[in-house]
Amino acid sequence: LFRDEFNGWKEEHFDKAEIEVPTNLRNFLRQNGVYLMIKSGALVNQELCNTVENPDYHEWTYDEIQQQLNRNGTFNSSHNPSVKPIQYEPNNNP
Repeated sequence: LFRDEFNGWKEEHFDKAEIEVPTNLRNFLRQNGVYLMIKSGALVNQELCNTVENPDYHEWTYDEIQQQLNRNGTFNSSHNPSVKPIQYEPNNNP
């Protein structure tokens, strides 16, 4: 969905936003299972563009998930080891 919505965006498009907007977008995406690299010296706008342009889904490693959880405590994804799947059980009591 992120790639679809931002298809064709280049770094200069993200540069037009207020400085905190790309950082907030990156954090939101990571919190919701979209992998964007966080490394010293990497520009957020560049990483957003890399994610838009890369057609392959990044499979999070266990260490990457732990790093995200340690970073801000949120990882809303089926890859989150601390989230158990919800199973529906019918109520047999009338």
